[in-house]
Amino acid sequence: MKKILSMALALVIMCSCLVACGGNDKKDVYKVGICQLVQHDALDAATKGFRDALT
Repeated sequence: MKKILSMALALVIMCSCLVACGGNDKKDVYKVGICQLVQHDALDAATKGFRDALT
């Protein structure tokens, strides 16, 4: 029973990896998130500089 369960779990993991990796039609398009916990002039300037550098 353990062997069947482990094989089924491995199959589910492999299928989920294939589905997750195969759905990207756009090449070289990335999403980048910025997490800024508080507002401060220096942190706001750093965030703006980071956005400008990426564009």
